[in-house]
Amino acid sequence: IMKYIIPGALKRNGFNMLQNAEYGYTDKVRHKLDRGVDPNFQDGQGVTALMRAARGGFFDTVELLLERGAYPNIRGDIGGGAGMTALIIGIRNIWDLHHDGHPVDRWREYKRAGYKKPYDETASYNIAKSLLNHGADPNIQGELEYTALILAVDQGLLEIVELLLEGGADPNIQNRDGKTALIFAAQK
Repeated sequence: IMKYIIPGALKRNGFNMLQNAEYGYTDKVRHKLDRGVDPNFQDGQGVTALMRAARGGFFDTVELLLERGAYPNIRGDIGGGAGMTALIIGIRNIWDLHHDGHPVDRWREYKRAGYKKPYDETASYNIAKSLLNHGADPNIQGELEYTALILAVDQGLLEIVELLLEGGADPNIQNRDGKTALIFAAQK
């Protein structure tokens, strides 16, 4: 009986941890980790708590997960994007908030979903820095073969662009349309 109960409980706790990470409930995530939940637990789309915390801009939760062994280069399908890593997701959320050069007021959506704060660029920078310090690969390509650098350049997030370049991002990687971060920069 125990061989069925324990895996089921861990799976339930894993899904709870994903939800807690998305809402920035760091203490609840810590509790789940202390109870033995794998920091790299993935849902059916490959999404991890680290991805969800990065998407929400919750630096403390991201740090905790990384300290407890969360691997930053796992790819999952989150927010309509395929093959995304926590680094891309963090940058992409800023992109979503500035799509087409216009800030998008998402606070109502975040508040309705239970988020404690709106996402901001400072959180994205700090999360990207932490992810890079813990081995995130800035050259992984996600949806439409965009890298984190291409997304940051496209949105004019200069501090994040500098951080990614210092972290080893290759400005010559092409997206699906054959455009590089350099081409996006030249078009600005």
